[in-house]
Amino acid sequence: MQNLFGTDGIRSRVGQSPLTPHELVAFGAALGKWVCSKHTQPNILLAHDTRHSAPLVKAALKAGLFQHPVTLYDGGIVPTPALFHQVVEGPYDYGIMITASHNPYQDNGIKIITKKNGKLTQEDEQELNALYASHQHTSSVAQSAITYEHLGTEQKISDATARYFEALKNYFPEPFLDGITLILDCAHGSYASTAPAFLEELGARIIPLAITPDGKNINKNCGSLYPQQLQEAVIKHGAHAGFAFDGDGDRLVAVTKNGICKDGDELLAFLLNHPTYQQESAIVGTILSNEGLAIQLKKQGKILYRTPVGDKNVVQKMKDCGALIGGEPSGHLILRDFTDTADGLFTLLRLAQTALFIHDWNFTSFTKFPQAILNIPITSKKDLSCVPYATIITAHQTELSEGRVIVRYSGTEPLLRIMVEASDQEKAYSVGNQLSQALLEAFKVSSPENKVAVVRSTS
Repeated sequence: MQNLFGTDGIRSRVGQSPLTPHELVAFGAALGKWVCSKHTQPNILLAHDTRHSAPLVKAALKAGLFQHPVTLYDGGIVPTPALFHQVVEGPYDYGIMITASHNPYQDNGIKIITKKNGKLTQEDEQELNALYASHQHTSSVAQSAITYEHLGTEQKISDATARYFEALKNYFPEPFLDGITLILDCAHGSYASTAPAFLEELGARIIPLAITPDGKNINKNCGSLYPQQLQEAVIKHGAHAGFAFDGDGDRLVAVTKNGICKDGDELLAFLLNHPTYQQESAIVGTILSNEGLAIQLKKQGKILYRTPVGDKNVVQKMKDCGALIGGEPSGHLILRDFTDTADGLFTLLRLAQTALFIHDWNFTSFTKFPQAILNIPITSKKDLSCVPYATIITAHQTELSEGRVIVRYSGTEPLLRIMVEASDQEKAYSVGNQLSQALLEAFKVSSPENKVAVVRSTS
């Protein structure tokens, strides 16, 4: 049975499985059947980011959903955190977010939110996979079973983001950013038309970047993956700081007043200075969280719990251990005093509060262990626990007297990701480069464009 779901919902190139019109209709029908098995006439909030493909994906999904007695509320362009908040706190039973997050515009995807659990549980995903497989193989039967009395209905709404902003103001009621200049990179995404004005209501002087989406420029040389123009703008304008979202607004990276980019690990450590989180005994990261963070927390008498990659895994561990703060190096930070999902805008506001509280717009945190991060494009996945892949990985791990090697498949892109962490940058880069070349040979990649490993080093 095909597994539709990665680490953060369904994601693919539009026009490729499962994001073809036929398959999207089948998935919509499966999703409609699933939600109707949980609720009688469920209310569903649907939204999307600014991608060119959003109307196609939305129309195909609706064609399947409306085969069942659902009430669909089409919110248009809405950030993922706003949709999540409205589902969990508002009148909706489910949410559907059409987005591929930080991916380029040619990709799209589907995130599903439930009022009960937030993001789907593993059991939810298994049930939907089974229903989808059934609809694919019995489409003619499913079509013949449609009855006029049980068709779904639709309403348009335009206030989902505004209602979310009102909820934020309950946490930040005063214009506390008065006199603060911020550069804001909206990635030509979901926040492009709303976040700058909202932050100005809180007193900030905002210099916005990437706020003119055309459907094909989302995340293009901007946003959380490409902070270079943000860094330059912070220096040019003498801003207190800069912040960059990804396409759907659940990820955030920060740039200090000196133009230094800070990742999720560093921001987690910095946020522990906020009064809300000072007494936390533990935070939750992932297997990719920098060892320097673990060392810093140990000095403070705190624990770092690590989970598999994926913010849903981080959230579940936070719930299990009662932690209020956690996240990923990528910038997915979860602050559970407000919400159970990664939320770029709430994180931004908490960071600004912390910077004002301790008078530090450098976001001072900890000394990072050097890392080399490599991405290898792949066309198929091999079992990394089998020979020769496991042998290659183990051999390179033994080259590190202290440090870590993590090799995994991306859950959102066709990539093999390698992370090597060592006591010095040269060693991390050397082992990472050797490991990537060995794995390329083992994978026997034949396509020329797949032979290039993209290396990014951090220290």
